[in-house]
Amino acid sequence: MKVYVSTLLILLGLVSCNNNQTNKTEREGEPTIYSVTDNDTEMNEAIKTANQTLDKFNVALNSSNSNFKNFALKTRFKTLNGGEHIWVSNITLIDNKYFGVIDNLPESTTDVKIGDTITATGVVTKIIEEKKIGYLDMTITNQRGEIVVAGEGKVMATK
Repeated sequence: MKVYVSTLLILLGLVSCNNNQTNKTEREGEPTIYSVTDNDTEMNEAIKTANQTLDKFNVALNSSNSNFKNFALKTRFKTLNGGEHIWVSNITLIDNKYFGVIDNLPESTTDVKIGDTITATGVVTKIIEEKKIGYLDMTITNQRGEIVVAGEGKVMATK
């Protein structure tokens, strides 16, 4: 079970949700930004699905299948009003660390900028085998070694 590397990317494969939108921001050459509440059903389901399928993402990422390319993850960064989900592209997984590049212009967070390279590491703090749930302490740093995200994450295995 690759639980120990997964939390950073609870948001992997996450697409913008349309349920309960409170605000839509369109920017030329950038993905549309949708503001949603913490209790947005569609967003929470997308996050849950992303958690449950991270092991499949990792298998595809580490395969040599030429049909699998352009890997990207949606990652949450803190803002004054909560959080902002930003695309991270050029994903690689080396020694249980994810590496990637901030791929869209942040709207609210000042922790990262477009083009920043980030590294995500996680340490398993607890596993509940019967429920296939793992808890991790996660840290994301930028290319300058500055911590841009830190906290606990929860992941679920599909197998």
